[in-house]
Amino acid sequence: MKSFAYFDSTHEFPEEIIIAAQMNPYKILGKKDFSTELADQYIPQFICANARSFLNQALEQSSNWEGIAIAHGCDATNRQYDIWDQHVKTPFLYYFHNPLKTDRIAQRFFIREIKAMITTLEAHFNIKISLDQLETAIQESNQVKIFLQTLSKLRLTKDISSTEYFDVLKFSVQNPKEKVKPYLKSILSDWITRNPFPIDKHPIFLTGSDITHSLWFDLLEKVNLRVVRDDLSIGERYYATLIPTDKDPLANIANYYLDIPRSSTKHPTTPRINYIINACKTEKIQGVISQIIKFCETFAYDAPFLKSQLEAIHVPVIHLERDFTENIDQQISTRLEAFVELLEQSQ
Repeated sequence: MKSFAYFDSTHEFPEEIIIAAQMNPYKILGKKDFSTELADQYIPQFICANARSFLNQALEQSSNWEGIAIAHGCDATNRQYDIWDQHVKTPFLYYFHNPLKTDRIAQRFFIREIKAMITTLEAHFNIKISLDQLETAIQESNQVKIFLQTLSKLRLTKDISSTEYFDVLKFSVQNPKEKVKPYLKSILSDWITRNPFPIDKHPIFLTGSDITHSLWFDLLEKVNLRVVRDDLSIGERYYATLIPTDKDPLANIANYYLDIPRSSTKHPTTPRINYIINACKTEKIQGVISQIIKFCETFAYDAPFLKSQLEAIHVPVIHLERDFTENIDQQISTRLEAFVELLEQSQ
């Protein structure tokens, strides 16, 4: 199956359109080796390293994809379309406008954007995307999300490392759904037989900038912190809710993307805070780790308010700013170890 790549800063691009177009939606997550050398020719190094890594991957691998879509997200990514247009060699490049709000006006706007992209895809690829195809795509997407919901719940009770969880999510957003479903089924067969949750691990909620490399999760595991809940796009934001099936497929897709756990790039910020607080109250979560990649201004602005809201309900929280590097940051490691001591003292 041909692949169609998309670049969004959280979970904003409706991949169901690409599935309906009989292509595989491939989420661009950057180079495995953390390289941004090519992208640094066009984007200053004080701009989000994730975004630079995404561009670097596109510059090298765009020939593998039938086209690329960039979804409206944070400021660092919204203003890069012209750079991609000028320097990434692709037969099809499209900017998808995703609304910041979730009201009825935003819903109508979202539906118009979906229709506009469908029309453009149909014209460029000489195809027809029917409502029935969209409905089938929704069903395929929901099947994957149901698997992921089941797997996610096992994190609370079974010995499933944060790194394993990340690898499963990464596979799910970069491979054809007909390949993802049997893969997740095999993972589920393995995870349900795992030993109970380790007594030496501290269950935490992870929030902040999206994490695109497993190194961060390796670091958390090393200091005995285990992610059991999160609100990342390569995480719960991708599968927390299912796409409705009771209305027109276009409206269902729009409603889904407006109803998922919110990121700091969307307004208002209250739903995001409430999602985290609710998880802390309903699960046995010992603390919250808020982390941002350096220069991630959107989540940096949100961090003080998030921290104050969690401290108000006596939930231990730590905020960290991390570099985009293949090496473990020893200073952050030391701070995380101190956070673990705080969690142990509060039990």
